Amino acid sequence: VINDHIDDMKIQNDDYKYELKKLKRTNEEFKGEVKTLKTTVSELEHDAQQLAEQTEKFEGLVDELKEISKENKDIVNILDDTNKIFSDMRKVVLENERAHLLTAFYECAFRDDDNAMDESEYQRFLVRLSKKQRMRFKELGSFQDLADETQHIDIVKFQDILEKVLEDVDQLLHEEFQRHSSGVNKSKR
Repeated sequence: VINDHIDDMKIQNDDYKYELKKLKRTNEEFKGEVKTLKTTVSELEHDAQQLAEQTEKFEGLVDELKEISKENKDIVNILDDTNKIFSDMRKVVLENERAHLLTAFYECAFRDDDNAMDESEYQRFLVRLSKKQRMRFKELGSFQDLADETQHIDIVKFQDILEKVLEDVDQLLHEEFQRHSSGVNKSKR
């Protein structure tokens, strides 16, 4: 019976040896994994440090960009104000031009009993205009081209002509503003 017990113990001993070898192998594998994890952790710490440095640099850049953004907002506000001023100025110039041309029309058309201009009144009207204004009216056509079938230009017909002339004035103002603003942009470069 003791021999049986000893044989059982030897079998158990062999089992324990086998389990011990298995545990040693597992332990070696864990050591390898721990070593790999330590290397990975070390690399992550290094990456984290580099990220922190990059973040510091980036924060400086972000601050500079915020400052530039504020300056750009100021520039955008100035440009918006300039555009609004130009638009208002353009309206004033166009209304002044309209008032001047209508006044000249009324002074010439109302010299006689009717309220329309005949050819001689139209010639007097043209003499009152600046060279550029006179040129704009002549570009639209001769008196015969502009007059109605009664060979007169009444207020309704004159206002139609005036709108065409003012479109030209508006276009000239727009081109002048573009020329001026592109010159300003070139000088900023």
